[in-house]
Amino acid sequence: MVVVRVPNVSLPRPNILDWYVLRQGLRIFALSTAALLGLFYIASFIDLSDHLFKGRTSTIMIVSYLWFATPQFLYYLVPLAVLMAALVTIGALTKNSELVVMKACGISLYRAAAPLLVLALIGSVVLIGLEERVLAYSNRRADAINNDIRGRLPMTQSLDRRWVASNSGSIYQYVYFDPGRNRLNGLSIYEFGPDRSTLTRRQYFENVEFHGDREARGDVQWNGGKGWRREFQPRKFTIYTDQPVKMEGPGYFASDRPDAQQMSYAQLSDHVAALRAGGFNVIPYVVSLHRKLAFPFVTLIMALIAVPFAVTSGKHGAMYGIGAGIALAILYWTAISVFAAIGSGGLMAPALAAWAPNILFGCAAMYMLLTVRT
Repeated sequence: MVVVRVPNVSLPRPNILDWYVLRQGLRIFALSTAALLGLFYIASFIDLSDHLFKGRTSTIMIVSYLWFATPQFLYYLVPLAVLMAALVTIGALTKNSELVVMKACGISLYRAAAPLLVLALIGSVVLIGLEERVLAYSNRRADAINNDIRGRLPMTQSLDRRWVASNSGSIYQYVYFDPGRNRLNGLSIYEFGPDRSTLTRRQYFENVEFHGDREARGDVQWNGGKGWRREFQPRKFTIYTDQPVKMEGPGYFASDRPDAQQMSYAQLSDHVAALRAGGFNVIPYVVSLHRKLAFPFVTLIMALIAVPFAVTSGKHGAMYGIGAGIALAILYWTAISVFAAIGSGGLMAPALAAWAPNILFGCAAMYMLLTVRT
């Protein structure tokens, strides 16, 4: 009988040095996040303060807007906070000669920076969670409150397509659609005869509202306000003040050209599939779809760039690291905008356009890691 012994496999446990580096990284990350979030709040308040001082809005409205806008702020600043945490932490270890002592004890730069890479991975997970669970709803609410504060009409997600064909062959025309209230304003319904060549009836409503599930399928009943109905065969004109009307649910009017930031990955993927089946141009949406996957990994790439960069520039102090972090973040955002425009224009494959900034900065990070003294 042959006994096969399976070797015990155990994951490496963090030691005192790991906790020391991670604690410093977390402290810088928390301070950077708080400072950057404060800048976002101040800039947003200054932008909206004129409406507050002139009595057009209230403090509660502005606070509500900042509350729902916070997830999007965090989505933007977490990668920058991770970058600053890695830059300042490694820079401080280099300036204080602690990194030299670690190398003398046989600990390489890669091993010393491992806790910061773990922090970067956690940041990526946080961004993915925000993208899939929070941003779609919070961005819609923030946009609606922002429009209310500024006194704008609620913006539809299909600004230039207010003529919509119904599933039954009728045509809807409306002034605007408020997705927050499930409300259509200035709605006209044009109904045709059996041969589709003759207009038989037109109904007009100042507004119609739906109080059920906005994702309801099929024809649902809306509550119509003041309006009128003109029938052409036979000729008849009717005025009413409260008239229910059956038509598609609110999701039917909000699904023409939505903002990618107001949808999760799954929702945007379904929308791209529906548009592609209808023969519409989906390239800009496909670029946005791939960016939802690519962007969360920027935290890891920024950390990989920060480690060798901080070793070579750590003697200049923490403020130098902060300035370098801001410069790297600006370069990355510029690359995102440039490649997104190229991809949306059809000059580059959508997947490559979305991942190109990560590929370029990742290659630069690997080159710096392989050439720095470890």
